[in-house]
Amino acid sequence: MMKTTQNINRPNKNQLEPIHSTSLLTDSAAVFLKTSKQFLTVAVGAGVVLASAVAVQAVTIEMVTVGDAGNANDTINRSGSSWDTTSLGAVAYEYQIGKYEVTCEQYVEFLNAAAKSDPYGLYRTEMGTVLGKSPGITRSGSSPNYTYTLFTHAGDGGVPGSVWAPKPVGWMSKWDGVRFCNWLHNGQPSDGTGLQDGSYTLTGSGNVPDNAATVTRNSGATWVLPNDNEWHKAAYYKGPGGGYWDYPTQSDARPVAQLTYTTTGVGPATGGNYGNFSVDAGGWHNQADWYRTTDVWYRDPLSVGTSGGPSYYGAYDMAGNAAEYIDIPPVASVYLERGGEMHGDSSVSHVDKYQTDNRDGYSYDGFRVVKLGASTSPTYASWAGANGVIGGPSGDSNNDGVANGVAYFMKDAGLLTNPGIDGTGKVTWPNGGNIANSEYGVTKQFVVQTSSDLQTWADVDVGAVVLTNPNEVSYTLTGASPQFARLKVTPN
Repeated sequence: MMKTTQNINRPNKNQLEPIHSTSLLTDSAAVFLKTSKQFLTVAVGAGVVLASAVAVQAVTIEMVTVGDAGNANDTINRSGSSWDTTSLGAVAYEYQIGKYEVTCEQYVEFLNAAAKSDPYGLYRTEMGTVLGKSPGITRSGSSPNYTYTLFTHAGDGGVPGSVWAPKPVGWMSKWDGVRFCNWLHNGQPSDGTGLQDGSYTLTGSGNVPDNAATVTRNSGATWVLPNDNEWHKAAYYKGPGGGYWDYPTQSDARPVAQLTYTTTGVGPATGGNYGNFSVDAGGWHNQADWYRTTDVWYRDPLSVGTSGGPSYYGAYDMAGNAAEYIDIPPVASVYLERGGEMHGDSSVSHVDKYQTDNRDGYSYDGFRVVKLGASTSPTYASWAGANGVIGGPSGDSNNDGVANGVAYFMKDAGLLTNPGIDGTGKVTWPNGGNIANSEYGVTKQFVVQTSSDLQTWADVDVGAVVLTNPNEVSYTLTGASPQFARLKVTPN
């Protein structure tokens, strides 16, 4: 640990007087003086920068980290469910879950790599028909040279397929999702292999494997469908303070149907207590949608990330867009799904509900994936190496006044400005996603600290810091002045 001296500007009424601080600070970020609404920057620490190679694959899936390993189960009474009579949500390990449902664009890449002959029926003709209610993907050619493309749309703006690219893929069976996970586990091979083994072992030649009733994760599985506990926790858990929301939008109130969207199927990007479904507490919303303007009885999919949420951990659209298969063997040939969906009722996204599907997949059936094992977020060392950042977490590689470790927290290696403080005394740090908000704490990767003299710093309890938005961390200074606050970042 090293001791440093830095110039700090401390406001004195209407002018700023330079003073010196000799306090020992480790991996800290912006420091704020409450009375003047001015920020002071202090960043000191140690770290080693290591270069690392970045693998580029055909499909990139944005993930969010679900931390707080060892959390307690939900206390809901599930006795009314014939599928499960126990509480859910306890997970003993950290994992990552897809920030969004798997999209048409990602599934097209999968098909072009894995389904040139398509012996397992990964493509359905309904995906390419208007009457399919949730189309988006067209197949051309013949086996073994099938090719797959996204639907074109008048709103593509010169980029064919761009309207359908971010929509959740539909017409999925559970086994399409399982094979997608096997393909990811095996490194996304382009020769049609890697579908029957990997995270799961499947037997037989059809879409539904011969061993469907007994398929479970293999030892060493990496990419998987979320099991019931993983999905439940990612959707409803409130984070370090414990407890569960009733709905996956950080709310105990039933979500409302999202009725505002563009002519290309994009809802609000701000998030909130809503979802893409046909029925809410106000009844059935039988209106024409953005794509099927002559069919008022069903809703169309919206671009991922615009159908409500996020959950505490940053996952979107879990209240309604596509229904999502979970990793449970079928019960009497019935498959279980979680969350709301575009043709259904918002009440289905309640914490104690399942959806069921005894078909080979319908227009609203989709999935999201889980990554087990190592975090999909880059370590500080790999992020620094990939972005040419030098000087360790405490350094300032581009001399912009923001420490490298804080830039890693913000996930931005460019020129940055330390956040300001608003009229209520609140300071907000943007979180770019390299460190999940669940990593808040003295023994974890970041913590807010306060001081009255820039010498002695106290950690702020998690209950006083606003962590509900995965894209930011905020804290409001209270009490007697002067006061300072800083974000202490200790990246892994």
